[in-house]
Amino acid sequence: MPVQPKGKGRYGKGKGKEKVKEKEVSPELKKLEKVNVICDALRAVFNKLDAQRYLLPIITTYVKKDPQELEKALLLIRELRSIYLSLSLSL
Repeated sequence: MPVQPKGKGRYGKGKGKEKVKEKEVSPELKKLEKVNVICDALRAVFNKLDAQRYLLPIITTYVKKDPQELEKALLLIRELRSIYLSLSLSL
């Protein structure tokens, strides 16, 4: 086995080595990131299960994100409205 320099372990971690400080993130930013991840995950599940049944929760996931994805929510409403209108006109 090769001889290691004194004060260092097998992988070069020694007593003299300083810890690299990680960038501190504010608790509020962590909360917002968590909310965004949860909203994306919920929307994926709702779309997979039944997008029509879970329409309001899907729209809510767009609105609750930070920054809000209002344009996507409104586009979804517009798309559904046009489908509804086309169905009602064909009757």
